[in-house]
Amino acid sequence: MSIKLLSACLALCVALAAAHVKITPAEVPANKSSIIQLRVSHDCGDETVGTTNFTFIMPMKMKYVSVELDTAWKILINKDEEDEDYVRSVTFLGFLPDGFYKLFGVRMRFPDLPAGEKLYFKSYQDCHNQGASLAWDQIATDDNPKPRYPAPYVTLVEPTESGH
Repeated sequence: MSIKLLSACLALCVALAAAHVKITPAEVPANKSSIIQLRVSHDCGDETVGTTNFTFIMPMKMKYVSVELDTAWKILINKDEEDEDYVRSVTFLGFLPDGFYKLFGVRMRFPDLPAGEKLYFKSYQDCHNQGASLAWDQIATDDNPKPRYPAPYVTLVEPTESGH
């Protein structure tokens, strides 16, 4: 009986961990273009049947943003009103059924900031359940080191020399 209980607890922990929005890679070089992927799971809560759209907000105005084409999703790119070279947010409209996950690929030039700087991409997941949504926008603090709905982030590292 204890093995079944342990298995159930492990399955629950894995499901809860998978429910977060994650970015890969976790580290990107400063002042360089990189491709990141935001992974969204189906989990919108106990009584939902999937995700209907996903929006992420740039940590600051970002330049040279291009989004991976996905014909199953409509893509809305919100550009800066003063300078259209910069992007403020990206929204994907579509449907992610319960039990699946989705990778949203984005290429952008990361700012020239010090190594170790974290850039948070506050994210919003709308669910197919009468307007339910999840806001993945909480940033860890000393008072709350492990927020329930953490904003996904990348950490800037020193750029490396490239032969390209």
